[in-house]
Amino acid sequence: MDNDNTTKPQSTPSQPDPSSPPFLGGPPRAQLESLLDLAQEHAEDALREDGALFPSLFAASPQGLFLFGSKPVNAELEKKEFATGARLVCTAQAATAVVLAVEAWVLEAKPGERLPHGQRHSESPRRKECIVLSGEAVGGFYRQRLAPILRDGHGRLGTCHRAAS
Repeated sequence: MDNDNTTKPQSTPSQPDPSSPPFLGGPPRAQLESLLDLAQEHAEDALREDGALFPSLFAASPQGLFLFGSKPVNAELEKKEFATGARLVCTAQAATAVVLAVEAWVLEAKPGERLPHGQRHSESPRRKECIVLSGEAVGGFYRQRLAPILRDGHGRLGTCHRAAS
């Protein structure tokens, strides 16, 4: 009998909705750009529908597209389990390009300005809520995008700005 009382992420690899646009193949750099666009569209849809974006990994492979999603991951163990599952999906599917989509608090500093030291990003009055997309493709191609999330006074999603690369 299993006495493990920890909550495990309920993550299952699945193929994206067949009604979504077909994946554009091609060289790794083009795959990565297409996957970033798909991940951003999914993230914006999730925020509009659910008000939150749970960690999601998008993977392209010779077998097609795969989405590895999770419930919220807050505890360190949940984060490690999500990372382990994501690695397994990428390995099992021989992924050629991957994009991780998460919500995060971001602090920006203007040139010559210092970021506050010792304060959590989530506690800073200067924080900005963003969709963070981080991608990698075979051949050493890396890309990141940040898309600010704007909410109304009730915390509902107002708009997402298109991500800056």
